Parts: sequence; C-alpha cells; structure tokens
Amino acid sequence: MYIFRAIIRTMFDLRKAVQHPDLEPIDGPHREFAIRFRMAVQFAGLKGYDADRRVKFGSYAKVAEKLPYKRQMVGNLYRGLQKPDDDKYRQIAKATKVSYTWLRDGTGDMVAGDDYNDIINKAPENVRRSIEALLEPYRGK
Repeated sequence: MYIFRAIIRTMFDLRKAVQHPDLEPIDGPHREFAIRFRMAVQFAGLKGYDADRRVKFGSYAKVAEKLPYKRQMVGNLYRGLQKPDDDKYRQIAKATKVSYTWLRDGTGDMVAGDDYNDIINKAPENVRRSIEALLEPYRGK
C-alpha cells in the first residue's frame, strides 16, 4: 500500500509544486518542457519542492549526476532556457523513470512502462480507479 500512497502523493498537484514561488522562475522560451522536466526530476526525488514540509530539496548537481549533462545545462533546462538534444530525451526519461514520449512532447502518460503497469494491474479495483483519476490531468491529448 505504501507504493500507492507514494504514487498518489507524488502525482497529486505535481505541476503546481514545480512552479512554486520558492523555486527558480521559468523564464525561458521552453516553458512547457521546463515544467515537464521539473515534474520528472521531482518525481525522481532529485530536485523540487516538498509541499508538506514547505522546503526545497536537491540541487542541479544532484540532477546532473543522473543525467548526461553538466550542472549549468541542468539549470538551463530547469529554467526553460534550453531543451535537450534529441538523443538525450531517452537518457533523461530513463534516469527520472518517466515516459520518453511524455517528456519530449507532453503526450501520453507521464509514468509508463511494465513495472508501473504491473503495480497498477495488481492493485485492487478501487485503488486502480483512484490512481487513474489522479493521473488523468497529466495525460496527453
């Protein structure tokens, strides 16, 4: 049950958390990508805002350890000043455990893959419905 609480808590209001005023503003031309990137790194627990404790956590250096970029480039991605090269999306998606397509285009589910699907499929029906309802706002068109 802990995993379901973690999924629900992480996904609930994630988009709002990554735009929290205590975090760096998204002031670049790639705002939508920056929001998805922030959601991915927060989902992975690398950098973001903990609304329960009202504190920031992580750093660009911590994110850079997991990604194919240096700290400065991670900062540019985080603020929307740059987008990754086409070949880097898969590495970022794998490191943060989010869907490649969602990260690149904003389409599809944020979290996808066999592990996620196995967890969801083995859950009781009421839990599956709750998780699907929470994920619905994050699904692509």
